[in-house]
Amino acid sequence: MTLVGPLADVDLEILSAPPNVIWGLSNAPDFITSADNLIVLVAMMENDTGSPEAVRTALEAAARVALVANLTAFVNNQIPRQELVDRIISGMDGAVKAAKVGIPDPDDNIGAIQELRFFQPELEAIYKNFGPITKFLGFEGDDARYILTFEMFR
Repeated sequence: MTLVGPLADVDLEILSAPPNVIWGLSNAPDFITSADNLIVLVAMMENDTGSPEAVRTALEAAARVALVANLTAFVNNQIPRQELVDRIISGMDGAVKAAKVGIPDPDDNIGAIQELRFFQPELEAIYKNFGPITKFLGFEGDDARYILTFEMFR
């Protein structure tokens, strides 16, 4: 989980998150063998008086619980990939709602949790060093609109 922000109240602002390395099962950087095995979920939340670190920790725990609870069914082809993603998002959504803390102004999530989906041809292009793959996600809520830009590269 990566926490970016809190951001200042500015009309237009471009901020960069720190680069993230996708880790393999050996706890070291590794190639993604299948795009279907990569699930990247993005949540956005305002920060008034709550703890961003507490929210990040709650989301990470909820995602881990949902993944572990459903991974065997996915691996055994009992549920499709999208169902696995939806179940993880549902678990995280409950954690986001529970994390709305802060007095006098509780923090609010901005839009719904979304999957940042990559596909096999995109991964193959990255592995062949054809440049980065750029994706965009839009979030709206709490009188704000954000367009997030993501790049995956080797």
